[in-house]
Amino acid sequence: MVAVVDAQGALLRLDFEDDDNRLLLADALDVLPTDARAASAVSAQLDAYFNGTRQDFDLVLAPRGSAFAQRAWQRLRRVPFAHTVSYGEIARQLQPASSARAVGRANAINPISIIIPCHRVVAVGGGLTGYSAGLRRKAQLLAFEADVFRSRR
Repeated sequence: MVAVVDAQGALLRLDFEDDDNRLLLADALDVLPTDARAASAVSAQLDAYFNGTRQDFDLVLAPRGSAFAQRAWQRLRRVPFAHTVSYGEIARQLQPASSARAVGRANAINPISIIIPCHRVVAVGGGLTGYSAGLRRKAQLLAFEADVFRSRR
């Protein structure tokens, strides 16, 4: 994964290395001053997540987006590990309530994959739709979380 952390230690972006944005992120890393301790914390927490020992993240986030996107992302952070929620459910829970499509658009521009867990948002019937890193990766993340959850019960 490629992370961009600002000089104040806030995580701005987190993308998969094979994502189309990786070259832009590499350029950003060359010009943005970063906080080495915060970058190390991001790496350590992601390692723990992928090792199945961390389900929540306690990092300072500073994603850039509209006021609506910020509200949607804040709500997404409350979707529990190994659980899913529909776009419509998120839309109804936002104040003021919104549309499922608007939530989908906010998910599509989520700059902090995994930590803002947009992979946990599914269609009404539970089907997998829309994930900027691809549906295969979304399915893999959901299966991984389900396996970790089952192994802890």
